[in-house]
Amino acid sequence: MDPLIANWKASSNPPDKIEICKRLIDLFLVSVLLDAGAGSKWAYYEQETGQKFGRSEGLGVASINMFVEGLFSGSPEQPYRVDGP
Repeated sequence: MDPLIANWKASSNPPDKIEICKRLIDLFLVSVLLDAGAGSKWAYYEQETGQKFGRSEGLGVASINMFVEGLFSGSPEQPYRVDGP
């Protein structure tokens, strides 16, 4: 999480400590919910590094990447959040 937090702090509009906590809670919750049994054959291939991650580790890496890309947020202006259905 340190690189992610460092990236946020280095941005042109860095979040305060409360906002960082909110973002991390959103990320952790969605990661836990996604880790609901991927099966032994499931794997995530990370394009950026070319690495393959299996099962829970793969779900963790995938959820972080999706969070950073803003895929859980309905607002392009606020990519680091998780919106409900």
